[in-house]
This record gives sequence, structure tokens and C-alpha cells, in this order.
Amino acid sequence: MRYIPLLLLISFTTTACQRSDVPTASEAVSDPGEGWVIALGAFKTEEAAKIAATKLRKKGVSDVKVLWMGDYTSLGKKDLWSVYSGPFPKGKPDVATTKLQKLKQLVPDAYGLLLSKTEVRRALKSKKAKLKLPVARKQKFSTIYKQVKRMESKTHAYFKDSREVWGASTEGGEMIGISRRNPRFAPNHDLKMVEIFLLGEMGRSKQVFFFSAGKLIFVFEHSTSYSGMFPNVGGPVRYSEDHLYFLDERLERWLRLSGEAEGFEANPTLSSTASRKDKLSPIDPRETYFSKKGQKVLRQGKEIFRAMSTPCTSLPGRPCKCTCEASSSEGCTRFECSP
Repeated sequence: MRYIPLLLLISFTTTACQRSDVPTASEAVSDPGEGWVIALGAFKTEEAAKIAATKLRKKGVSDVKVLWMGDYTSLGKKDLWSVYSGPFPKGKPDVATTKLQKLKQLVPDAYGLLLSKTEVRRALKSKKAKLKLPVARKQKFSTIYKQVKRMESKTHAYFKDSREVWGASTEGGEMIGISRRNPRFAPNHDLKMVEIFLLGEMGRSKQVFFFSAGKLIFVFEHSTSYSGMFPNVGGPVRYSEDHLYFLDERLERWLRLSGEAEGFEANPTLSSTASRKDKLSPIDPRETYFSKKGQKVLRQGKEIFRAMSTPCTSLPGRPCKCTCEASSSEGCTRFECSP
């Protein structure tokens, strides 16, 4: 009778008991060939990419994989690990487009591109028809945009109420209420805008809520994600920008743009991003996540308006602190501000 060495038996048993939901190194680096892929994220380390892939797999993305971008010319041969879905046949971009639309519900910043070791970068272009707006509605949206641009241009003449924000992100942030009258002496001040800056380990975000007569009319969102825990100075970063138009407290138009930029913007505004306004693409209001986005942002806007309309007097040089007292998968649902 032949005996199996104890160490070999232990090694075999340990390998057999490894978790099946985490891809092995050989699975991660195997050559998938050429075709269209859906990019779902990029990370500095293979371990971080595998963790992200595991989370997506648990959410139902069964074909998620990991690869080293340095092997592919079409991916810029970057020193990053990519989390992706695919590849899909090079001659059938429509198949990849259909998959992209589904994955955007889980990963809004997902995008499609060609995977190739010899060809240059080529993005997946959607052939969806452009949404045509009636002239009257188009004029309404144009009026809202001009109104919020005027608000933004007059912020230097308005009163600002700056408060610290804790509990809404890993690194904290700041919330600034902008009013026509001094909030310290006018409890019913005319709140025009609220800017929210949130900092995290892997990125930062800015939201600007615009109000007219106490009702939300427009929201500007800009988020930046880094490849690692800190941004590379002058290096490429992923960003997304959203313009949301509200009529009678209902989301009526949603424009979005996402891509890569060299470095990050410290304080993006409508004015600083005006050069890419025409590149924003409309989100189809028939999509299920359109109404969910509107409801989420409207609830956020009402809570933020309530919190910033409540006077908070602190000592000179020490801003009030607003803590996220209740949160859900949609973010913070209640702020409590105190000196």
C-alpha cells in the first residue's frame, strides 16, 4: 500500500476547500482573445480587482473577469487591473451594447470598448435613437438651465452657511447653504443652493442642489474615482457628470457624461464644465432606473433643504456639524445639525 505524504494531503485538502466565488490567478490572467468588453472598474492591485469582481458576481454578473491592462494596446497598456464582462464577438457590437445597457443598472459608469493586443483604443458606440423633445419642454429645460447659471454666477454676493458633514462618507465632507439673506438673522431665508462635497478613500463627489421658492429644480452631480487610494497628480481618473432637471418635483430630464480625464477638478461647476455640455447624453425616461434616480434625489433634496433651513449657531471660527443620523442603500436620509 502506498502512503500519501501528510504535507501533500494537507495541501490538497486546503486547495479543495478554497472559496469558489473568488477567481484564481490563472483564471484572472488567461487570455480572453479579442472582442468587445464592458469595463466595470480598474484597480491598482490584482487583489482589489478580484474583490470587486466577487461583489459583482454576487449581484448576478456571472461572466465578470479580471485581466492585466498592460498586455493590451487597446487598453493603453496601463499598469492597472481591469474588471470586465465579455468578450463579445468583434463583428457583433449590438450584442455588447445590449449587455452594456443591462450592466449600467448595476454600474452606471460602465462602458464598452474593444479588447485587442494590436489595435488602438476604440469605444463601443450605441446606436440608440436620440430622444426628441417637444419645443415647449425644450424651452422649459433651457429656462431652468439659464436660471441656475444665474444663481451660480451670483454666489459671491449671497450669504454662505458652511457646515461639516460626517457619516455620509469615509472621510467626511462639507455642506454649504447659499442664501439671499443672512441665515443667522433670517430664519425663513431664501435658500437658493446647497453644495455638498464628500471625500472617500477611492474618490470624491460634489452635488449642487438648486431651489426656487423652496422647490428643487436642478441638481448638478460630479464624481471622480481614483485607481488607488489617492489620485495620481496629473494622471488619468474616471469621472461622471449628471444634470437633473425637475418640474413640479418630478425628474423630467437626466443628462449624463462619463469618461477619463487627466487629473481631477478640485471644484467643478456648471461654468467650468460648460465646454463638454453638448457631450452629455440623455437617459431614456422609460428606463426603470430613471424614476428611481428621480425619487432618490428628490428625497435627498428635501432633507438637505430642511437641514440647511434650520438655524445652527456655533462659536466663531467653528462651523456647525451635520451628522448623517439615518441612511439606506440610497445614501443619507436624515441629517442632524448641531454646534
